[in-house]
Amino acid sequence: MRALAGPAAVFGAHTAAYFLSCVLRSANASLDATLASTFSLGEAAVGLLSSLFFLAFAATQLPFGHLIDRVGPRRAQLTALPIAIVGLLVSAWAGGFPLLAVGRVLLGIGFSISLMAALCANRASFPVTSLAGVNGAAVGIGSSGAAFAGAPLAAMAGPLGWTGVQLVLAAACAAVLGMIRALPRDAVPRRVPNEVRPRMRDVVSDPVFLRLAPVAAMAQGSYLAYLGYWIHPWLQSVGGHDAFTASIGLSLASLTMVAGHLLTGFATRRLMRSGRTLEQTAVAGMIALAATQLALALLPAIASMPLWLVYGFLGAFNIVAFSVLSAALPTTIQGTAVTLLNLMIFTVGFVVQAALGACVELLDAAGLPASTAHRVSMLVIGLAILTLGANWRRRHGGVRASAEDPC
Repeated sequence: MRALAGPAAVFGAHTAAYFLSCVLRSANASLDATLASTFSLGEAAVGLLSSLFFLAFAATQLPFGHLIDRVGPRRAQLTALPIAIVGLLVSAWAGGFPLLAVGRVLLGIGFSISLMAALCANRASFPVTSLAGVNGAAVGIGSSGAAFAGAPLAAMAGPLGWTGVQLVLAAACAAVLGMIRALPRDAVPRRVPNEVRPRMRDVVSDPVFLRLAPVAAMAQGSYLAYLGYWIHPWLQSVGGHDAFTASIGLSLASLTMVAGHLLTGFATRRLMRSGRTLEQTAVAGMIALAATQLALALLPAIASMPLWLVYGFLGAFNIVAFSVLSAALPTTIQGTAVTLLNLMIFTVGFVVQAALGACVELLDAAGLPASTAHRVSMLVIGLAILTLGANWRRRHGGVRASAEDPC
């Protein structure tokens, strides 16, 4: 393949990889009926299967983050993406849950660095003055993959079936792999002396990380769990919609998430002009997200669709937590702190996505309808975020200013 050169090519290839990551993260939501009919899987089994993507993400954050530091984003992607292609091929010809689970884990491993690689590649290819806008565009465009995983993917599943959809996605991954292979080689990363390498204990003892990471991980992890799968069963059980309308709801909520990502920098600057620090702005967005979850849990079913659109929009502001860490922490531990927060987020995503299915089945066995089980689970998660937000407020103080605007 002819070499692709220039910052635009770097941006396009790595953003395409992140787009596919978002497609596959949310794919099981709109394909749940196909999974159920093809493999006789119940709702809890599909939730557990979907959660394995997050488990693999969490398990590989630190080693793959180190790989990017050592060989650069291009070579790291050339190592990871073939694993995702193998995962899709395993899923395509799986005969039951065990091989589906293997394929899902391989997918999570293969796409675990797609966003980190894109951000690192952008940092090496664009001037610092335009980096915030470029990264915002990468996250916004890439996140639209979750919208494609809704109604469009559900429509594809009709004529193609499970195997056909997996093979089409494998071909798309192979095409993106070819694009990344055609990019210029990364500059050789500078070796960091042992004495200045970040230590994990420096991160976990930092006051900003200690107070912000728990609420950020709970807010973003549960957000990914819902938009990655559980919004679809919710809209069917609580909202009373059919499967295709629920897929449209997933697409619309994902589009509001994209809008949120694109507007994050603008909205954050406006809030900071009113006197809030960047950290206060981040937590305010998480509290608003939790309030939306309480509304979803308590208000009539007719309000569920518009509330999910609000939820999709507000959840995009969770990523401001990463900017807080970058602005507030010493440069020697920023990278490790961001990677550790990412690990925490995907661990929460795995636990929430897997546990929701068990909770729904448990409450159903106790005689509660599925709609009530979904509402109770949402209420518990919303209250958990508010509790962690109160813990942030208790710990918050003038230890280190975080009002610098990295946007």
